[in-house]
Amino acid sequence: KIALARAYMREAQLLILERRMPRSLAACFDQVKEAMDRINGQGDQSAKRLAYELHARVTELGAEIARDYSGREPLLVAPLKASIVFLADLSRAMPIVHGVDFVELAGYGGASTGGHSAIRLLKDLDAEIEGRDVLLVEDVVDTGLTLNYLTKTFRLRNPRSLAAITLFDRPYR
Repeated sequence: KIALARAYMREAQLLILERRMPRSLAACFDQVKEAMDRINGQGDQSAKRLAYELHARVTELGAEIARDYSGREPLLVAPLKASIVFLADLSRAMPIVHGVDFVELAGYGGASTGGHSAIRLLKDLDAEIEGRDVLLVEDVVDTGLTLNYLTKTFRLRNPRSLAAITLFDRPYR
């Protein structure tokens, strides 16, 4: 399931980059599945099942966050473009008052694994985070470089708490 999800996640990110953003993660996977079905000329119920499993997990995460941050107003922070669909679905799944903000990052310097070895901040937060509960929302933690950079950067701003939420965590690190 994870391998299939990764393949569909790459396709979903392409849809986002092309500015054809769906309203939800399930809709995103449905769009990708439809496109792949047209290419392959066949249908596959496992992709639809996976989309609904993802939706169920996001709903569970929203409920967990609501329970853990009851009576507080957490700030969800996501890196722009890649995590926006996950953040939108997670935000809808949270039945508590919360804020949303974005950062935009760029990687540079090729690492030996083919990725980036450093990150620079292109767009900073609009909101102040001192004394706030900040939740870093990342759809896929790949190398951990982005999460590490954001954690170090935001800790210097004295948030009340700082935590991370991810949908997929690649175990090969």
